[in-house]
Amino acid sequence: MQLHIYTEGDHSCGLGHIIRCMAYAEAWRARGGQVIWWVDGDALAKSYLRVEQVHWGPWQTQMSQAVSYPDAYALLDSYRAAQWMVERLASGYGNIICLDDEYRLNYPQGFVVHGAPGETPANATGASWLCGPMWQPLRPAFWALPASREPRESVQQILIIMGGTDVRRLLPVMVSWAQQCFPAATLHAIVAAGGQDLPPEVICHHHLDDRQMAALMTKCDLAISAAGQTTFELLAARLPAVLVQVADNQASQMAAWHQLGVFISAGAWDAPALQAAVFAALSTLADKPARQVCLDAMTHLSCGKGAPGLVGLVLGRRYLTQAVHTPHGTLVPFACLSRQQSLRMLALRNDPRIAEQMMQTRIITEEEHLAFVERQKSDLYNVNYALMDEQDQPLGMVALQGIDWCARQASLGIYKNVDLAVAGLGGRLMSALRHLAFQQLQLASLSLGVKADNLRARAFYQKQGFTIIGPQTAPLLRMQLSMNAVNAD
Repeated sequence: MQLHIYTEGDHSCGLGHIIRCMAYAEAWRARGGQVIWWVDGDALAKSYLRVEQVHWGPWQTQMSQAVSYPDAYALLDSYRAAQWMVERLASGYGNIICLDDEYRLNYPQGFVVHGAPGETPANATGASWLCGPMWQPLRPAFWALPASREPRESVQQILIIMGGTDVRRLLPVMVSWAQQCFPAATLHAIVAAGGQDLPPEVICHHHLDDRQMAALMTKCDLAISAAGQTTFELLAARLPAVLVQVADNQASQMAAWHQLGVFISAGAWDAPALQAAVFAALSTLADKPARQVCLDAMTHLSCGKGAPGLVGLVLGRRYLTQAVHTPHGTLVPFACLSRQQSLRMLALRNDPRIAEQMMQTRIITEEEHLAFVERQKSDLYNVNYALMDEQDQPLGMVALQGIDWCARQASLGIYKNVDLAVAGLGGRLMSALRHLAFQQLQLASLSLGVKADNLRARAFYQKQGFTIIGPQTAPLLRMQLSMNAVNAD
Protein backbone atom coordinates (compact mmCIF):
# COMPACT_ATOMS: atom_id res chain seq x y z
CA MET A 1 0.00 0.00 0.00
CA GLN A 2 1.39 3.40 -1.00
CA LEU A 3 1.28 6.67 0.93
CA HIS A 4 1.82 9.80 -1.17
CA ILE A 5 2.87 12.83 0.90
CA TYR A 6 2.34 16.38 -0.41
CA THR A 7 4.09 19.08 1.62
CA GLU A 8 6.67 21.89 1.66
CA GLY A 9 9.72 23.07 3.57
CA ASP A 10 12.49 25.64 3.18
CA HIS A 11 14.55 28.25 5.02
CA SER A 12 11.67 30.73 5.12
CA CYS A 13 8.85 28.49 6.36
CA GLY A 14 10.95 25.95 8.24
CA LEU A 15 10.81 22.17 8.28
CA GLY A 16 7.90 21.61 10.65
CA HIS A 17 5.65 20.09 7.98
CA ILE A 18 8.36 17.78 6.69
CA ILE A 19 9.29 16.64 10.19
CA ARG A 20 5.77 15.65 11.14
CA CYS A 21 5.17 14.04 7.75
CA MET A 22 8.31 12.00 8.33
CA ALA A 23 6.60 10.57 11.41
CA TYR A 24 3.79 9.28 9.20
CA ALA A 25 6.32 7.91 6.72
CA GLU A 26 8.06 5.92 9.46
CA ALA A 27 4.76 4.59 10.82
CA TRP A 28 3.57 3.68 7.32
CA ARG A 29 6.74 1.75 6.52
CA ALA A 30 6.49 -0.02 9.88
CA ARG A 31 3.20 -1.50 8.57
CA GLY A 32 4.89 -2.67 5.36
CA GLY A 33 3.86 0.22 3.11
CA GLN A 34 5.74 2.33 0.57
CA VAL A 35 6.11 6.12 0.82
CA ILE A 36 6.49 8.59 -2.05
CA TRP A 37 6.89 12.34 -1.49
CA TRP A 38 5.91 15.43 -3.49
CA VAL A 39 7.80 18.36 -1.91
CA ASP A 40 8.05 22.05 -2.71
CA GLY A 41 11.40 22.69 -1.01
CA ASP A 42 14.92 24.02 -1.17
CA ALA A 43 18.38 22.64 -0.40
CA LEU A 44 17.59 22.52 3.33
CA ALA A 45 14.60 20.27 2.72
CA LYS A 46 16.63 18.12 0.32
CA SER A 47 19.30 17.58 2.97
CA TYR A 48 16.65 16.34 5.39
CA LEU A 49 14.95 14.03 2.88
CA ARG A 50 18.09 12.78 1.16
CA VAL A 51 17.22 9.09 1.64
CA GLU A 52 13.54 9.42 0.68
CA GLN A 53 11.86 8.92 -2.70
CA VAL A 54 10.89 12.51 -3.57
CA HIS A 55 9.43 14.39 -6.53
CA TRP A 56 10.79 17.93 -6.09
CA GLY A 57 9.05 21.03 -7.34
CA PRO A 58 6.01 23.28 -6.87
CA TRP A 59 3.45 20.49 -6.91
CA GLN A 60 0.72 23.03 -6.14
CA THR A 61 0.90 24.43 -9.68
CA GLN A 62 0.86 20.91 -11.10
CA MET A 63 -2.56 20.23 -9.57
CA SER A 64 -4.10 21.76 -12.70
CA GLN A 65 -3.67 18.29 -14.15
CA ALA A 66 -5.75 15.42 -12.81
CA VAL A 67 -4.11 12.83 -10.56
CA SER A 68 -5.28 9.24 -10.42
CA TYR A 69 -4.04 6.88 -7.71
CA PRO A 70 -7.25 5.17 -6.58
CA ASP A 71 -5.42 2.45 -4.63
CA ALA A 72 -3.08 4.81 -2.74
CA TYR A 73 -3.50 7.12 0.24
CA ALA A 74 -2.74 10.85 -0.04
CA LEU A 75 -1.45 12.87 2.90
CA LEU A 76 -1.52 16.67 2.57
CA ASP A 77 0.33 18.99 4.95
CA SER A 78 0.51 22.44 3.39
CA TYR A 79 -0.36 26.06 4.05
CA ARG A 80 -0.04 26.72 0.32
CA ALA A 81 -2.79 24.36 -0.81
CA ALA A 82 -6.04 26.00 -1.89
CA GLN A 83 -9.52 24.50 -1.62
CA TRP A 84 -9.54 23.31 -5.23
CA MET A 85 -6.19 21.55 -4.75
CA VAL A 86 -7.54 19.53 -1.83
CA GLU A 87 -10.62 18.59 -3.83
CA ARG A 88 -8.43 17.58 -6.78
CA LEU A 89 -6.36 15.29 -4.57
CA ALA A 90 -9.45 13.84 -2.93
CA SER A 91 -10.94 12.97 -6.32
CA GLY A 92 -7.72 11.31 -7.49
CA TYR A 93 -7.07 9.12 -4.47
CA GLY A 94 -9.05 6.42 -2.77
CA ASN A 95 -8.35 8.03 0.59
CA ILE A 96 -7.05 11.43 1.71
CA ILE A 97 -5.61 12.62 5.02
CA CYS A 98 -5.14 16.34 5.65
CA LEU A 99 -3.23 18.08 8.43
CA ASP A 100 -4.85 21.28 9.61
CA ASP A 101 -3.72 23.79 12.24
CA GLU A 102 -6.30 26.55 11.80
CA TYR A 103 -9.49 25.01 10.34
CA ARG A 104 -8.39 26.52 7.04
CA LEU A 105 -10.55 24.77 4.47
CA ASN A 106 -13.78 22.88 3.93
CA TYR A 107 -12.20 19.45 3.75
CA PRO A 108 -13.75 16.65 1.69
CA GLN A 109 -14.50 13.16 2.91
CA GLY A 110 -11.44 11.60 4.53
CA PHE A 111 -9.50 12.32 7.71
CA VAL A 112 -8.34 15.68 9.06
CA VAL A 113 -5.76 15.80 11.86
CA HIS A 114 -5.88 18.88 14.10
CA GLY A 115 -3.32 18.18 16.80
CA ALA A 116 -3.57 21.46 18.70
CA PRO A 117 -5.65 21.54 21.89
CA GLY A 118 -9.24 22.31 21.02
CA GLU A 119 -12.50 20.90 19.79
CA THR A 120 -13.78 19.80 16.41
CA PRO A 121 -15.11 22.87 14.58
CA ALA A 122 -18.87 23.15 14.69
CA ASN A 123 -19.07 23.56 10.90
CA ALA A 124 -16.92 20.51 10.10
CA THR A 125 -18.58 18.50 7.34
CA GLY A 126 -17.59 15.58 5.19
CA ALA A 127 -14.30 14.70 6.79
CA SER A 128 -13.66 12.79 10.01
CA TRP A 129 -11.78 15.13 12.35
CA LEU A 130 -9.13 13.75 14.71
CA CYS A 131 -8.51 16.50 17.25
CA GLY A 132 -6.16 16.98 20.19
CA PRO A 133 -2.48 16.42 21.01
CA MET A 134 -2.92 12.64 21.06
CA TRP A 135 -3.26 12.77 17.25
CA GLN A 136 -0.24 15.03 16.61
CA PRO A 137 2.41 13.16 14.59
CA LEU A 138 5.78 12.99 16.32
CA ARG A 139 9.02 11.32 15.34
CA PRO A 140 9.53 7.70 16.49
CA ALA A 141 11.77 8.49 19.46
CA PHE A 142 8.83 10.37 21.04
CA TRP A 143 6.34 7.52 20.65
CA ALA A 144 7.10 5.79 23.97
CA LEU A 145 8.66 8.29 26.38
CA PRO A 146 7.74 8.01 30.10
CA ALA A 147 4.33 9.49 30.92
CA SER A 148 5.63 11.41 33.94
CA ARG A 149 8.79 12.84 35.44
CA GLU A 150 9.93 14.35 38.73
CA PRO A 151 11.24 17.94 38.64
CA ARG A 152 14.60 18.69 40.22
CA GLU A 153 14.86 21.12 43.12
CA SER A 154 16.68 23.68 41.00
CA VAL A 155 17.02 24.45 37.30
CA GLN A 156 20.31 23.00 36.11
CA GLN A 157 19.81 22.38 32.37
CA ILE A 158 17.94 24.68 29.94
CA LEU A 159 17.08 23.97 26.32
CA ILE A 160 16.65 26.87 23.90
CA ILE A 161 15.11 26.05 20.52
CA MET A 162 13.61 28.72 18.28
CA GLY A 163 12.58 26.58 15.32
CA GLY A 164 14.50 24.62 12.72
CA THR A 165 15.52 27.76 10.85
CA ASP A 166 15.07 30.46 13.54
CA VAL A 167 13.57 32.82 10.98
CA ARG A 168 13.32 35.64 13.56
CA ARG A 169 16.97 35.29 14.65
CA LEU A 170 15.90 35.04 18.29
CA LEU A 171 18.37 32.43 19.55
CA PRO A 172 21.17 34.79 20.70
CA VAL A 173 18.84 37.07 22.64
CA MET A 174 17.03 34.15 24.29
CA VAL A 175 20.39 32.70 25.32
CA SER A 176 21.35 36.06 26.84
CA TRP A 177 18.09 36.33 28.78
CA ALA A 178 18.36 32.76 30.06
CA GLN A 179 21.92 33.42 31.26
CA GLN A 180 20.75 36.50 33.17
CA CYS A 181 17.99 34.54 34.90
CA PHE A 182 19.98 31.34 35.51
CA PRO A 183 23.71 32.20 35.57
CA ALA A 184 24.66 28.81 37.05
CA ALA A 185 22.64 26.67 34.65
CA THR A 186 24.01 24.81 31.62
CA LEU A 187 22.44 26.08 28.41
CA HIS A 188 21.79 23.90 25.36
CA ALA A 189 21.02 25.70 22.10
CA ILE A 190 19.65 24.13 18.93
CA VAL A 191 21.49 26.08 16.25
CA ALA A 192 19.80 26.56 12.89
CA ALA A 193 21.50 26.00 9.57
CA GLY A 194 24.11 28.65 8.88
CA GLY A 195 25.17 28.98 12.50
CA GLN A 196 24.87 31.81 15.00
CA ASP A 197 27.34 33.48 17.33
CA LEU A 198 26.75 32.30 20.89
CA PRO A 199 28.86 32.51 24.06
CA PRO A 200 31.47 29.72 24.27
CA GLU A 201 29.95 28.27 27.44
CA VAL A 202 26.70 27.46 25.63
CA ILE A 203 26.51 23.88 24.35
CA CYS A 204 25.45 24.09 20.71
CA HIS A 205 23.67 21.23 18.96
CA HIS A 206 23.44 20.80 15.19
CA HIS A 207 21.31 18.44 13.10
CA LEU A 208 19.98 16.33 15.98
CA ASP A 209 17.97 13.29 14.99
CA ASP A 210 14.84 12.36 16.92
CA ARG A 211 16.64 10.10 19.41
CA GLN A 212 19.19 12.78 20.23
CA MET A 213 16.50 15.42 20.59
CA ALA A 214 14.36 13.23 22.85
CA ALA A 215 17.36 12.44 25.04
CA LEU A 216 18.27 16.13 25.31
CA MET A 217 14.73 17.18 26.22
CA THR A 218 14.39 14.52 28.90
CA LYS A 219 17.57 15.64 30.67
CA CYS A 220 16.71 19.36 30.71
CA ASP A 221 14.64 21.11 33.41
CA LEU A 222 12.93 23.71 31.25
CA ALA A 223 12.99 25.15 27.75
CA ILE A 224 12.52 28.38 25.84
CA SER A 225 10.90 27.47 22.56
CA ALA A 226 9.14 28.73 19.49
CA ALA A 227 5.45 27.77 19.62
CA GLY A 228 5.39 25.42 16.63
CA GLN A 229 5.80 21.68 16.10
CA THR A 230 8.43 21.52 18.87
CA THR A 231 5.77 22.16 21.55
CA PHE A 232 4.36 18.67 20.99
CA GLU A 233 7.79 17.11 21.42
CA LEU A 234 8.19 19.11 24.62
CA LEU A 235 4.84 17.75 25.80
CA ALA A 236 5.83 14.16 24.99
CA ALA A 237 9.12 14.68 26.85
CA ARG A 238 7.27 16.31 29.79
CA LEU A 239 9.46 19.42 29.68
CA PRO A 240 8.01 22.72 31.02
CA ALA A 241 8.67 25.62 28.67
CA VAL A 242 8.31 29.31 27.93
CA LEU A 243 6.78 29.75 24.47
CA VAL A 244 7.36 32.58 21.99
CA GLN A 245 5.07 33.02 18.98
CA VAL A 246 7.22 33.35 15.85
CA ALA A 247 4.46 32.92 13.22
CA ASP A 248 0.87 34.12 12.97
CA ASN A 249 -0.54 30.60 12.82
CA GLN A 250 0.91 29.80 16.27
CA ALA A 251 -1.21 32.31 18.20
CA SER A 252 -4.28 30.22 18.96
CA GLN A 253 -2.28 27.10 19.73
CA MET A 254 0.01 28.97 22.14
CA ALA A 255 -3.00 30.52 23.90
CA ALA A 256 -4.51 27.05 24.37
CA TRP A 257 -1.31 25.65 25.87
CA HIS A 258 -1.16 28.58 28.28
CA GLN A 259 -4.80 28.19 29.28
CA LEU A 260 -4.27 24.50 30.01
CA GLY A 261 -1.31 25.34 32.25
CA VAL A 262 1.04 23.14 30.24
CA PHE A 263 3.38 25.89 29.01
CA ILE A 264 3.76 29.61 29.79
CA SER A 265 3.15 32.06 26.96
CA ALA A 266 5.53 35.00 26.61
CA GLY A 267 3.69 36.51 23.64
CA ALA A 268 4.71 37.30 20.09
CA TRP A 269 8.31 37.67 18.98
CA ASP A 270 7.86 41.38 18.13
CA ALA A 271 5.84 42.38 21.21
CA PRO A 272 7.34 45.43 22.98
CA ALA A 273 7.13 43.69 26.35
CA LEU A 274 8.66 40.40 25.20
CA GLN A 275 11.74 40.64 27.41
CA ALA A 276 9.70 41.37 30.51
CA ALA A 277 7.34 38.49 29.70
CA VAL A 278 10.19 36.02 29.19
CA PHE A 279 11.89 37.12 32.42
CA ALA A 280 8.64 36.78 34.36
CA ALA A 281 7.99 33.29 32.95
CA LEU A 282 11.52 32.11 33.70
CA SER A 283 11.26 33.49 37.20
CA THR A 284 8.06 31.51 37.71
CA LEU A 285 9.57 28.26 36.44
CA ALA A 286 12.62 28.69 38.66
CA ASP A 287 10.45 27.32 41.49
CA LYS A 288 10.02 23.55 41.62
CA PRO A 289 6.29 23.80 42.58
CA ALA A 290 5.59 25.86 39.44
CA ARG A 291 7.29 23.29 37.23
CA GLN A 292 5.33 20.59 39.03
CA VAL A 293 2.09 22.40 38.15
CA CYS A 294 3.06 22.27 34.46
CA LEU A 295 3.98 18.59 34.73
CA ASP A 296 0.69 17.80 36.45
CA ALA A 297 -1.19 19.51 33.61
CA MET A 298 0.77 17.45 31.09
CA THR A 299 -0.30 14.16 32.66
CA HIS A 300 -3.86 14.80 31.43
CA LEU A 301 -2.70 15.08 27.81
CA SER A 302 -1.61 12.10 25.76
CA CYS A 303 0.95 12.87 23.07
CA GLY A 304 3.47 11.01 20.97
CA LYS A 305 1.66 8.17 19.20
CA GLY A 306 -0.43 10.15 16.75
CA ALA A 307 1.42 8.89 13.67
CA PRO A 308 1.15 5.14 14.33
CA GLY A 309 -2.36 5.76 15.68
CA LEU A 310 -3.54 7.35 12.44
CA VAL A 311 -1.86 4.68 10.31
CA GLY A 312 -3.53 2.00 12.43
CA LEU A 313 -6.89 3.72 12.02
CA VAL A 314 -6.78 4.26 8.26
CA LEU A 315 -5.49 0.76 7.55
CA GLY A 316 -7.71 -0.90 10.15
CA ARG A 317 -10.88 0.92 9.13
CA ARG A 318 -11.68 -1.63 6.44
CA TYR A 319 -11.97 -4.33 9.11
CA LEU A 320 -14.65 -2.24 10.82
CA THR A 321 -16.91 -2.14 7.78
CA GLN A 322 -16.50 -5.47 6.02
CA ALA A 323 -16.50 -9.16 6.86
CA VAL A 324 -13.28 -10.56 8.31
CA HIS A 325 -12.50 -14.19 7.57
CA THR A 326 -10.65 -15.94 10.38
CA PRO A 327 -9.71 -19.60 10.96
CA HIS A 328 -12.50 -19.69 13.56
CA GLY A 329 -15.37 -18.33 11.46
CA THR A 330 -16.36 -15.15 9.64
CA LEU A 331 -16.75 -11.95 11.64
CA VAL A 332 -19.50 -9.84 10.07
CA PRO A 333 -19.97 -6.27 11.38
CA PHE A 334 -23.49 -5.58 12.57
CA ALA A 335 -23.67 -2.84 9.94
CA CYS A 336 -23.17 -5.48 7.20
CA LEU A 337 -25.79 -7.95 8.40
CA SER A 338 -29.03 -8.52 6.52
CA ARG A 339 -32.17 -7.37 8.27
CA GLN A 340 -33.04 -10.96 9.16
CA GLN A 341 -29.56 -11.57 10.59
CA SER A 342 -29.68 -8.28 12.48
CA LEU A 343 -32.98 -9.18 14.12
CA ARG A 344 -31.55 -12.57 15.06
CA MET A 345 -28.72 -10.78 16.89
CA LEU A 346 -31.32 -8.57 18.61
CA ALA A 347 -33.08 -11.69 19.86
CA LEU A 348 -29.79 -12.91 21.30
CA ARG A 349 -29.10 -9.54 22.94
CA ASN A 350 -32.52 -9.69 24.61
CA ASP A 351 -32.24 -13.33 25.72
CA PRO A 352 -32.41 -13.24 29.57
CA ARG A 353 -29.43 -15.60 29.81
CA ILE A 354 -27.30 -13.11 27.87
CA ALA A 355 -28.83 -9.90 29.18
CA GLU A 356 -27.92 -10.92 32.73
CA GLN A 357 -24.27 -11.43 31.75
CA MET A 358 -24.20 -8.08 29.95
CA MET A 359 -25.79 -6.33 32.95
CA GLN A 360 -28.65 -5.29 30.65
CA THR A 361 -31.69 -4.24 32.69
CA ARG A 362 -34.38 -3.83 30.01
CA ILE A 363 -35.52 -5.13 26.65
CA ILE A 364 -33.91 -3.46 23.61
CA THR A 365 -36.54 -2.47 21.06
CA GLU A 366 -36.22 -3.19 17.37
CA GLU A 367 -36.10 0.55 16.67
CA GLU A 368 -33.28 1.06 19.17
CA HIS A 369 -31.33 -1.90 17.79
CA LEU A 370 -31.60 -0.78 14.16
CA ALA A 371 -30.57 2.77 15.13
CA PHE A 372 -27.57 1.28 16.94
CA VAL A 373 -26.65 -0.71 13.84
CA GLU A 374 -26.96 2.41 11.66
CA ARG A 375 -24.57 4.33 13.93
CA GLN A 376 -22.04 1.51 13.60
CA LYS A 377 -21.62 2.31 9.90
CA SER A 378 -19.63 5.47 10.68
CA ASP A 379 -18.27 4.63 14.14
CA LEU A 380 -14.46 4.46 14.11
CA TYR A 381 -14.14 3.49 17.76
CA ASN A 382 -16.86 0.91 18.51
CA VAL A 383 -17.81 -2.09 16.39
CA ASN A 384 -19.88 -5.24 16.98
CA TYR A 385 -19.50 -8.43 14.96
CA ALA A 386 -21.54 -11.57 14.56
CA LEU A 387 -19.34 -14.66 14.24
CA MET A 388 -20.83 -16.86 11.49
CA ASP A 389 -20.03 -20.49 10.80
CA GLU A 390 -19.85 -22.21 7.38
CA GLN A 391 -23.67 -22.49 7.25
CA ASP A 392 -24.05 -18.76 7.95
CA GLN A 393 -25.36 -19.48 11.43
CA PRO A 394 -24.49 -16.97 14.19
CA LEU A 395 -22.22 -18.52 16.80
CA GLY A 396 -22.30 -15.40 18.95
CA MET A 397 -21.15 -11.78 19.14
CA VAL A 398 -17.80 -10.12 19.78
CA ALA A 399 -17.23 -6.38 20.10
CA LEU A 400 -14.37 -3.91 20.27
CA GLN A 401 -15.38 -0.84 22.25
CA GLY A 402 -13.63 2.43 22.93
CA ILE A 403 -10.80 1.67 20.52
CA ASP A 404 -7.82 3.89 21.30
CA TRP A 405 -5.89 3.83 18.04
CA CYS A 406 -2.96 5.77 19.46
CA ALA A 407 -2.50 3.62 22.56
CA ARG A 408 -3.59 0.53 20.56
CA GLN A 409 -6.07 -0.55 23.21
CA ALA A 410 -9.74 -1.53 23.30
CA SER A 411 -12.34 -3.03 25.60
CA LEU A 412 -14.09 -6.16 24.48
CA GLY A 413 -17.55 -7.61 24.67
CA ILE A 414 -18.49 -11.20 23.96
CA TYR A 415 -21.45 -13.54 24.21
CA LYS A 416 -22.22 -16.86 22.56
CA ASN A 417 -25.40 -18.18 20.98
CA VAL A 418 -26.93 -19.83 24.03
CA ASP A 419 -29.21 -21.94 21.84
CA LEU A 420 -26.24 -23.88 20.43
CA ALA A 421 -24.87 -26.86 22.31
CA VAL A 422 -21.37 -26.61 20.83
CA ALA A 423 -18.36 -27.51 22.93
CA GLY A 424 -15.65 -24.84 23.10
CA LEU A 425 -17.84 -22.15 21.57
CA GLY A 426 -16.61 -19.46 23.95
CA GLY A 427 -13.00 -20.24 23.10
CA ARG A 428 -13.83 -20.11 19.39
CA LEU A 429 -15.35 -16.64 19.78
CA MET A 430 -12.33 -15.44 21.76
CA SER A 431 -9.89 -16.89 19.18
CA ALA A 432 -11.70 -15.05 16.39
CA LEU A 433 -11.58 -11.81 18.39
CA ARG A 434 -7.88 -12.20 19.12
CA HIS A 435 -7.21 -12.81 15.42
CA LEU A 436 -9.05 -9.60 14.55
CA ALA A 437 -7.56 -7.45 17.32
CA PHE A 438 -3.96 -8.58 17.28
CA GLN A 439 -3.32 -9.75 13.71
CA GLN A 440 -5.62 -7.60 11.59
CA LEU A 441 -5.89 -4.38 13.65
CA GLN A 442 -2.54 -4.84 15.41
CA LEU A 443 -3.82 -3.62 18.77
CA ALA A 444 -1.52 -4.07 21.75
CA SER A 445 -4.02 -5.04 24.46
CA LEU A 446 -7.65 -5.86 25.21
CA SER A 447 -9.45 -5.27 28.50
CA LEU A 448 -12.82 -6.19 29.96
CA GLY A 449 -14.88 -5.97 33.11
CA VAL A 450 -16.23 -9.07 34.85
CA LYS A 451 -18.27 -9.44 38.03
CA ALA A 452 -16.02 -10.55 40.89
CA ASP A 453 -18.51 -13.24 41.93
CA ASN A 454 -18.78 -14.69 38.41
CA LEU A 455 -16.18 -17.37 39.05
CA ARG A 456 -16.98 -19.28 35.87
CA ALA A 457 -16.37 -16.24 33.67
CA ARG A 458 -13.21 -15.32 35.56
CA ALA A 459 -11.82 -18.83 35.08
CA PHE A 460 -12.65 -18.70 31.35
CA TYR A 461 -10.87 -15.39 30.79
CA GLN A 462 -7.85 -16.45 32.83
CA LYS A 463 -7.62 -19.61 30.72
CA GLN A 464 -7.61 -17.34 27.66
CA GLY A 465 -4.61 -15.45 29.04
CA PHE A 466 -6.28 -12.49 30.77
CA THR A 467 -4.84 -11.20 34.03
CA ILE A 468 -6.51 -9.06 36.68
CA ILE A 469 -5.39 -5.43 36.74
CA GLY A 470 -6.24 -3.01 39.52
CA PRO A 471 -7.90 -3.86 42.86
CA GLN A 472 -8.84 -7.53 43.20
CA THR A 473 -11.54 -6.77 45.76
CA ALA A 474 -13.71 -4.53 43.55
CA PRO A 475 -17.23 -5.74 42.64
CA LEU A 476 -16.30 -5.39 38.95
CA LEU A 477 -12.81 -6.67 38.16
CA ARG A 478 -10.75 -5.32 35.28
CA MET A 479 -8.86 -7.91 33.27
CA GLN A 480 -6.41 -7.45 30.42
CA LEU A 481 -4.88 -9.49 27.63
CA SER A 482 -1.77 -8.22 25.86
CA MET A 483 -0.55 -9.03 22.36
CA ASN A 484 2.82 -9.98 23.87
CA ALA A 485 1.14 -12.62 26.03
CA VAL A 486 -0.65 -14.03 22.98
CA ASN A 487 2.58 -14.10 20.98
CA ALA A 488 4.37 -15.82 23.87
CA ASP A 489 1.78 -18.61 23.74
